[in-house]
Amino acid sequence: MNSALSVIAFFLLWTVLLQALSCLLVGYENLSLNNSEILKLLSQQQSIIAAYKSYYEGVQTNIDNHNDNREVTIPVPVEPGIADKVLGLFKD
Repeated sequence: MNSALSVIAFFLLWTVLLQALSCLLVGYENLSLNNSEILKLLSQQQSIIAAYKSYYEGVQTNIDNHNDNREVTIPVPVEPGIADKVLGLFKD
């Protein structure tokens, strides 16, 4: 009778240990999935940041090139002032 109880106690303890081990394995599996999800999201975020960076650097380069290549000359009509009229009297 005593050995039968020992065998039953062993199997009960074994069952509890297996359940604890399976919980640990499931927890580790969940951690592994979470880490892979985080790495995937970080990779996506880095791709998005790189795309925005190249877009905005290109836009800024285009703006700078456009501004550098533009020479705006606005003709301003010059009317002779009073000093020019007085000097014009002495030229002749």
